[in-house]
Amino acid sequence: EETTITLPSAIDGVDITAFDASVFKGKDNVVRVTIPAAVKEIPAEAFLNCVNLVGVTFEGEGLTTIGKNAFKGCRNLAAFIMPNTVTTLGQGVFSGCSNLKTVTISDGVQALPGVEWTTVGVPGGQRYNDGLEGAIYDGLFYNCTSLETVNWGKGLKTIGNIAFLGCSALEKVEIPDTVTSIGYHAFYKCANLGEVKIGAKVTTVGRWAFCGDVNLTKVTFGGAETEIMAQAFEGCVNLQNFALPETIQYLRYRAFAGCSKALTAVTIPTNKNELETELGLGVFSGCTKLKTVTIGDTVKTLPGVEWTTVGVPGGQRYND
Repeated sequence: EETTITLPSAIDGVDITAFDASVFKGKDNVVRVTIPAAVKEIPAEAFLNCVNLVGVTFEGEGLTTIGKNAFKGCRNLAAFIMPNTVTTLGQGVFSGCSNLKTVTISDGVQALPGVEWTTVGVPGGQRYNDGLEGAIYDGLFYNCTSLETVNWGKGLKTIGNIAFLGCSALEKVEIPDTVTSIGYHAFYKCANLGEVKIGAKVTTVGRWAFCGDVNLTKVTFGGAETEIMAQAFEGCVNLQNFALPETIQYLRYRAFAGCSKALTAVTIPTNKNELETELGLGVFSGCTKLKTVTIGDTVKTLPGVEWTTVGVPGGQRYND
């Protein structure tokens, strides 16, 4: 039987500020929930896999925290508006909410949490670390394949690792001017993302941030970027010409590699602060339509791969 739940604001005159996660977790008959202003925290996994949950209503503003995986797997949840009192989000809050189309982020939220990238205790490679091999599934909006609209909060500063990975319905992203950094894989494999406008305070575009976004055609940088990390735009095959900011100091390994169909001209500007501009290996490798490259005065070295005979039986090769 479908159930609509309204949490009480008080019992026997005592405010209800929290509730146990086990009350609703995994209940497939929970359809709508109303949460009173007295509740300060939605605990981790509170509505995990409530697959028929379609609506969450907040009575007033009082909520401050939404815990890890709180709404993960709520595949029929279509819209979510956070009270402006929310300041803290856990990992994977909306992961796998495949019908979520619109989300409004509280003005009090400063960080969209990401999963830590680590090499510690990872034989043979690197991975995201939350103690589980499946950590990648705890991106904040991981695989929200219907997500079309993000109403950014006015206090947001950080977009964490894998926050929007696999959000294939996103077509345009305008990162607000309050944001200073974009994390690893933040918008990785957003297959229909066509346009990105980066805010005026972003200094770092993270590794693989937009990697593999095959329909991305237009990127507008905000003017404060100092570093575009490795493979940030690799494989964005339809990316057109763009203007790098005069603040840029680091274009890392393969940052724009494989932008092969529409990128015809590149200017690496002279750094306006006269700081050396460092280029990584293969920054524009595989950009097969590239005809014109202009290199600024603060670029001192065009990097090359070392030629070596060490450890190469019977011959020589490039060593990377």
